[in-house]
Amino acid sequence: MEKENIQKIQFKNTLTIEFEVMEISSVYKRFEEGKIGFDIAKFHRPQFNMILLIEKDSAKHFVDFKSYNLKRDDILMVGENHVNAFSMNEKLRGTAIIFTSNFIEMNEIGKNSLKKLFDIHVMAQSGEDKTVKELFNIMKNEYRKESLDSIALYRHLLGSLLSKFLILADNNKFIKENDEYTRIILNLDRLIEKFKYQLRDSMRYSKEMGYSYKHLNIICKSVTGNTLKCYIDNLIVMEMKRQIVSNDMSLKELCIFFNFDEETNLVKYFKRRVGVSPKKFKDRYKNFQG
Repeated sequence: MEKENIQKIQFKNTLTIEFEVMEISSVYKRFEEGKIGFDIAKFHRPQFNMILLIEKDSAKHFVDFKSYNLKRDDILMVGENHVNAFSMNEKLRGTAIIFTSNFIEMNEIGKNSLKKLFDIHVMAQSGEDKTVKELFNIMKNEYRKESLDSIALYRHLLGSLLSKFLILADNNKFIKENDEYTRIILNLDRLIEKFKYQLRDSMRYSKEMGYSYKHLNIICKSVTGNTLKCYIDNLIVMEMKRQIVSNDMSLKELCIFFNFDEETNLVKYFKRRVGVSPKKFKDRYKNFQG
């Protein structure tokens, strides 16, 4: 039986909606008062999305095994199922908007781009934008009323904020190329997930998607900056990292999970891309404390 080391955190709210606006300081306060049922300084996987407007320099947060040093007016985005942890030494200060993917009402192109947006993690200084600041302030003021009659308004304001982020991301080349290319790469993401991160053959992916390898490779390079093979490997390795740290699985179990014939092949694949073995990677993070 798998032992869960990294908790999956479900959305909870006093209102019966999957949306919340709060001061980030209240997260620390709730944790220190024992009102949060997990250790926020240890890696956890929220089953919801978070957008944080940072209002203090020299704050820190950990997302998907990377430490981000944040400054005032940075926007931090933590997507659903992304491994993250709060720093207790360099605490975040600012405003957090929390919502589930079900709460969002966007068109398909918007949702495709949104996934890429959350993969950016940090949009430096984007909180300086007047529209962004105003939308955050309006949402805070409206949410304080705690009215279920405002659900449509919350959705509208959140959609406006996300649309503004997509414009800023495009202007700053955080998300590259056009919507059509982004849609294709998002379809690739979904196909990798459909194969449960067990298929590593880039030629097979291009065939499944109905493109020549050369054409899909060009699209992948233009959107992600990586070759098709490198991009596929990066997504698989990130999921391997999450599974290695999240679950107490043996090498044999990992081989079955990721479809490797031999344990040595899995170790070589992982080590070639991460620089350390799965065991050393797990040892590095198993006692992590932010």
